Amino acid sequence: MNLVTPDLSTAPGARVVVNSLYDSKDPGFLTQDLMLVELPGGTYIDVSWFPEHDPSGSFVITVFRNRKQVLDSEVRTAHEAMGIVEALASEFVAQLGIVSCSYSHSNIGMSYLSPVGVAPRPGIASCSTGRIFQFHPAA
Repeated sequence: MNLVTPDLSTAPGARVVVNSLYDSKDPGFLTQDLMLVELPGGTYIDVSWFPEHDPSGSFVITVFRNRKQVLDSEVRTAHEAMGIVEALASEFVAQLGIVSCSYSHSNIGMSYLSPVGVAPRPGIASCSTGRIFQFHPAA
């Protein structure tokens, strides 16, 4: 039995707030509030098990934005749940236009969070979207 942790590297600004999600069908581990991921912009991804403690139940992944439920999905395994959490985190962060970039200028490298297409000075940025941007000074 292992703790299942999402890879949030494609979702800049996302963080795991609570994680007690194990790849186990032991009824003691099948509860509500197994994982909570916080995203920028008041968005949260919740993973719970329903019905609680019932091995025939399923993982329910719910997205809340500004306290309103905007999406939910149901799967049978912890690893399927993690795949959905990772994809949703990446998608919702991308909707905000935030990308994680590795930026270089005059042989100086740094990482930062930025709206798409914005850099602190001219240079080249390779971003989590897989795209490479070249930035030029403003006219």
